[in-house]
Amino acid sequence: GIEEGHGGVRGEIADAARRITAPLDLIVSGHTHTRLRTVVNGIPILQAASSGTAVGVVVLTYDRGARRVVDHHAELWTTRAADVTPDSSMAALVERWRGETAEIADRPITELAQTLIRDRRGESALGDLIADAQRAATGTQMAMTNAGGIRSDLEAGPVSFQDVFAVQPFQNVLIRVTLTGEQVRRVLEAAVTGSVGQVSGVRFSFDPTLPVGERVRDAWLEDTGEQLVEQGRSVNPDGTYTMTVNNFMASGGDDYGPFGEALEAINTGLIDSEVFANHLESLPRPIRYGIQNRIEQLEPWPAVGEGEGN
Repeated sequence: GIEEGHGGVRGEIADAARRITAPLDLIVSGHTHTRLRTVVNGIPILQAASSGTAVGVVVLTYDRGARRVVDHHAELWTTRAADVTPDSSMAALVERWRGETAEIADRPITELAQTLIRDRRGESALGDLIADAQRAATGTQMAMTNAGGIRSDLEAGPVSFQDVFAVQPFQNVLIRVTLTGEQVRRVLEAAVTGSVGQVSGVRFSFDPTLPVGERVRDAWLEDTGEQLVEQGRSVNPDGTYTMTVNNFMASGGDDYGPFGEALEAINTGLIDSEVFANHLESLPRPIRYGIQNRIEQLEPWPAVGEGEGN
């Protein structure tokens, strides 16, 4: 995140701007959904909130003789949809596609007895259930999904495919990876570096006050009880284990770099949202599902600025 403070602008993008030594004329930042218009290290930085609620407009003045940008002017415009008359041809196009996709979007999947809420700072019932679905579909010992990829809660009551798609909108493909015992320890460490990875088939404890890479204290396989990590060390570092992850994680996204070192990675061709929908349909209705207590947090998260990766 980034914000204006008494000591100037702080946050990841401001830190990055301060480290830049090569000539740079503009940074357009994103991801944190904030409104930002500032200058750090002589570089203008602009961020236009999220979801089209604002538009960033920048004018850079280039001096042909000096061959460089000599001035800039940046503005953030708030968009006001209520003041805009929709383009009739575009509105008609949207309605046509809405009609054609309604049959898929409105397809009933199941019914939930209680709302399933996502959580990026800890284990959630929704994360557990998604990981269960991926593990069941691929037959692996474990599954892990990144909390940042879970984009919506699932409300109690009837669930349609549209609701499931809102939870997992990226159409990620599931990858079946084979890992050594030490690599399993390292991917569990990656799962508690920032937002907490959601798991199935494994239980583990972690201490967020410890340095990154040393937080996972103990871990076991859920089905057999085999201990994977004991007091921070891999019990069987050369053993092999299977885990399902999405292609975003398998390629190192969200700081899951250790997956890139897997002994084997097989693309299953299975789409995450479809796998989740199928799993939900297979469960008795209404679905009653709570947090499975697979992740034990031993200490509170340190305050921002006290620890790494928060």
